[in-house]
Amino acid sequence: MKICYLGTYSKEYIRNRVIIKGLMTNGAEVIQCHYPMWSGVEPRIGQFKGIIGFLRLGTKFLVAYINLFFKALEIQNKPDVLLVGYTGHFDIPLAFLFSRLWRIPLVFDFHVSLWDTFVKDRMLVKKGSLMEKLLRFVDRTSIRLSDLLFLDTDHHIEFVANEFKVEKKKFRRFWVGEDPELFHPVNTKKFKEFTVIYFGGFIPLHGMEVIVEAARRLQKKNIKFIFAGKGQLFEKTVRMAEGLKNVEFLGWVAPEKLPELISRSHVCLGIFGKTDKARRVIPNKLYEGIACAIPVVTGDTPAIREVFKHRKNIFLCEIGSGESLADALLELKRDGKLRKEIGLNGYRLFKSEFTPDRIGAEVLKELKKLKGGYHD
Repeated sequence: MKICYLGTYSKEYIRNRVIIKGLMTNGAEVIQCHYPMWSGVEPRIGQFKGIIGFLRLGTKFLVAYINLFFKALEIQNKPDVLLVGYTGHFDIPLAFLFSRLWRIPLVFDFHVSLWDTFVKDRMLVKKGSLMEKLLRFVDRTSIRLSDLLFLDTDHHIEFVANEFKVEKKKFRRFWVGEDPELFHPVNTKKFKEFTVIYFGGFIPLHGMEVIVEAARRLQKKNIKFIFAGKGQLFEKTVRMAEGLKNVEFLGWVAPEKLPELISRSHVCLGIFGKTDKARRVIPNKLYEGIACAIPVVTGDTPAIREVFKHRKNIFLCEIGSGESLADALLELKRDGKLRKEIGLNGYRLFKSEFTPDRIGAEVLKELKKLKGGYHD
């Protein structure tokens, strides 16, 4: 099967890496029609506020579209499916044009709603603003122009379908997963002191205040908290943790160094935020934690329970509660056998369900159903 993977997506982002590698591993021919527009894994919405921001955004897309247009024209022998990678919400109009010219299905890895992420979850865009209207319009348009869309959990599908008034049959669920060649257990010594690791972008979804509250409650319990990464709430988190001697901030850590850091730790932290989005997604960090075969503690949400089981392959605590997180960490510190079992079972689940090979096979199966199924 020949698949054109089109867009301004970040090649480094976990979702694109896993799907592209998974499709190729399962025998598909993947042609990447790509223009590297975003410096990170998603649009930096703050760059595009105001009239000047909109002009800057428009200029960037004009350049991107021109490049993608001519790259697509160079493709010999039309593909069977056109798949737009994440973040491709802004790329859909151009992709729609080529899908109709080639008369092939247009598939979009929607992954998350830009409107939900930047307006409701991270609160970086004001409700009622022009930017909010633009993001909602872009989400709605990308959904309606696509023939099939990918999301990461059933609860996420339920939300997007209801919010944008779309039938659920237009979506397919595919786990995010991770590449075991990048994240895997490292044979190394554990930290001397019982160590809990948080790594990520310090966003509201992660519940930074909950993690700091747990650290405060465990100051005298010989439990150390390591924070790796930077992002939206980094400075605020540092201020919240001021005076805590059991907390260490490492700042940005290169991805290739994370597996060893995770493997040296005793427990990996998931997400604990009270945002609506936190209840319907499974974060990247969780897959990366279990891929390193150490136990993960995360907030108890409907999305997590779609595939994980408490005390078997994950340890769940009350979402939004520093006290509950602290109690969970104390229990895991005391019970080394339970820690080992959860870490091992989580790793087994990762190998059976969340690798590129497994996810790619499921994606390819759905794409083959679409082959030759284009309708005007």
